[in-house]
Amino acid sequence: MAAAFLMSSCFGVIAQALPAALMDATSKVRAVTILGQLGSASAFCEVFLSNSFGKLVDAIGRKPVLIFAPAAAVAARTLVVVRPALPVLVTARFLTSLLVPLFWLAFQSSMADMYGDDATKLAVLSSRVAACMGLGYSIATLLGGKLAARSVRLAYLASCLYGIAVCLLLLFGMSETLPASRRKPFSFSGTNPLLFMRLFQRGRVFGTLNGVVLLQAMSNGMGDLWQVLARELRGWGPSQCGSFASISGLSFMAGTLLTAPALRLLGPRRYTLVSTAASVSANVVLAHGTSDAIAYAGVAPAALGAGKGKPVSARIVNLAEQQRLPQVCAHPSGSVGMDRVSRANNTSTFTACASLMCDAQGALAAERSTLNAIVKVVAPSTFAYVFARGSALGVPVLPFYLAAFLLTLSGLLAATVPASEWR
Repeated sequence: MAAAFLMSSCFGVIAQALPAALMDATSKVRAVTILGQLGSASAFCEVFLSNSFGKLVDAIGRKPVLIFAPAAAVAARTLVVVRPALPVLVTARFLTSLLVPLFWLAFQSSMADMYGDDATKLAVLSSRVAACMGLGYSIATLLGGKLAARSVRLAYLASCLYGIAVCLLLLFGMSETLPASRRKPFSFSGTNPLLFMRLFQRGRVFGTLNGVVLLQAMSNGMGDLWQVLARELRGWGPSQCGSFASISGLSFMAGTLLTAPALRLLGPRRYTLVSTAASVSANVVLAHGTSDAIAYAGVAPAALGAGKGKPVSARIVNLAEQQRLPQVCAHPSGSVGMDRVSRANNTSTFTACASLMCDAQGALAAERSTLNAIVKVVAPSTFAYVFARGSALGVPVLPFYLAAFLLTLSGLLAATVPASEWR
């Protein structure tokens, strides 16, 4: 929990630094273009390295990776402290953007090592870790905004201190969770960037729900662009952006915690539609947020829409499970279906079929991960382009309307799935 809190803080404390430095050094359109290209470039590299990242943590263990990632981030950010020139800032952001998925992959693998045999404990632990991350990021953005307003060096120095704390905590406080007997030799391999296409080839409902996920993910492509828009609309600096990000992060946590009771009250389909509508309204409010009061008014509907993707993702996993159940698996005794009788009468067959089911869930996770990575490549540059075109037309808030449009499409697509198909 402490490592999750500190690592999230390590990145949150510099969230306002690079956008502020870019806007001070160049035009707003150029700053947004650089931020978009930077996000797309790091995501592009992640697409091809993510598979090898997984093999790396399986080969050398979790602890070396967990220590290396923050240590490398500290080294990159130390360069910024020594020489806070714009090329150094951009290079440091690119390098550390690749370290983020590597660290959390090892972190989640370590949790799975300890609690993988108990799904309930693992789910509870994951939710608590997410809460620690959110809390750490919210506090750090508040601090980082004030530091960045004084000096970019101070924000990056604070990030280095957070990173050193993570390294020391894991070095002396954590044991390796992957025994040597379970490690596998490392081999570099890329990832098929078109793997996500399989998500749309398993029936209408399955494809429709993944379309909803795709549109929701695309709407999140604004990234650091909102800080540029905050300066454009309200004249906010790093300190005000840090305060807003902190409050938004805390409200987002609260909205996520409300997902379970809201689902029980409304049901998955209605909750998805209501929460999506809340997210649409939040973007419309922020597009017209020329005053602080209006901007902060958009926090509430944004929080209500925080959990809109949860029932969709859960139903996708559930459908994948259902689609596998009637399949026939090969077994030495012949073809044995996954029906109740064969499961009761042939334990070895059930074990083999269960293994296939786990492998299929892993394949689904890989496909969804590839989709997410592709979105992270496309979305930042798309929103940057829309901002540039909107600025030329005198409508710089066009990215907010694009996000609202994509979310509206996702809601309409979700509405085409009957209520009976959500159960």
